[in-house]
Amino acid sequence: MPDPAGRTLRRLLARAVELDVASPEAADAVRAWVPDLLDAPLGARGVAESANLAGWLVELHVGLVLPTDDVDELEAGYREALEEAAACTRGRHAVTDVTLDAGTLSFRLDGVLREREVDDMGDEYVDTLALWEDLDLFVDRQHDDVRWMQLVVDGEDLSDEFFLAEPVAFGALVAEFGVGARVVS
Repeated sequence: MPDPAGRTLRRLLARAVELDVASPEAADAVRAWVPDLLDAPLGARGVAESANLAGWLVELHVGLVLPTDDVDELEAGYREALEEAAACTRGRHAVTDVTLDAGTLSFRLDGVLREREVDDMGDEYVDTLALWEDLDLFVDRQHDDVRWMQLVVDGEDLSDEFFLAEPVAFGALVAEFGVGARVVS
């Protein structure tokens, strides 16, 4: 049944590209991946439906989910999160050589070695605070208009997801789907 408000994946993809929140290539990849879901309603009115919206925005490489649940392998958990953050920049930044050794997370961002101590959260949990702090490395505040944001539903942040976009355009996009946005960094 069509969504009377037009809150479909097809509309999300079109508007994300129109507002320059997502790249046309990312939208085309989603269209090719799930053609049978393009006209299904997103219905972003509650937390569960907003998670659906957030998931599609992550697929568009506009956002990432910081791993708060257990991970199979710590180094891979850090690597995946940092690579997802780089993907949100549309090629402006690249992450390579991610290693975790004795509580030190090392990686290259655009070829520059970065190192930081991470808290030992056990064998299955990444230090999400350290990752959150590293998100700022992906924003050039002097040259970029983009900022990290979170979705807001019923006055509450969706706490594990972060989105990198120009705040006015991103806010307009998600408002069309019944969700708010807040700049967090």
